[in-house]
Amino acid sequence: ILKLCYYPVSTSWFRGSIGDRLAMRWLHRTPEKSSALDIFSELKSAQKILIVPSDRVGGFFLAGSAYKLIRQAYPQAHISLLVDVGQVSMARQIPFVDEISSAELDQPLWSGTFKAVGDALRSEQFDLAFCLGSDCSFRLAQLCALCGARLRVGFGREGIAPFNVEIKLTKGVRYEVECYQNMLGLLGLGGEAELVWQLAADNADQVRRRYLGEGEAQVVGV
Repeated sequence: ILKLCYYPVSTSWFRGSIGDRLAMRWLHRTPEKSSALDIFSELKSAQKILIVPSDRVGGFFLAGSAYKLIRQAYPQAHISLLVDVGQVSMARQIPFVDEISSAELDQPLWSGTFKAVGDALRSEQFDLAFCLGSDCSFRLAQLCALCGARLRVGFGREGIAPFNVEIKLTKGVRYEVECYQNMLGLLGLGGEAELVWQLAADNADQVRRRYLGEGEAQVVGV
């Protein structure tokens, strides 16, 4: 495992239920040990990439700049984004990915649904996977571990090792978006990451009418 030191960030992990941890041992759902890899050669040659945003509230949107940086670094690669089934319609608006994969990501490790998701991801034979959440759920981290990508990049987790390239965090607080950008920068995948989310005018009008009535009040932010 390559461990890279990094700036401070909040480490409020969802550590995983006792049931999930016991299931992981009982079902032997641990990542296969990789043979020695030339990390930067693997990064350079990746052609099939999986991005897994954090499943915390807002995690899908906070990773927007990371999607952009990954696309800039891999303009010819096929990039898949894994999201919960409830986020599919929003995910389809992301211009930096080629494919949306969806699943019920809150299923316990011992469920048939969780196994099916892991098996489906493994069958895709990804070269590279990014697990972007610095405090994503235990289950999501394990799903990244089981996806089968030759190179799995993510923030280090206490007591488990789902990635073979770990970004190690220290105590403190730092903006999540900056964490993602610096993580990619450490791997030589940095660049221009400015990104603005915009609400279409007709949708903004619907929001205004619903919450503010038909008066002259204007929606200035969502």
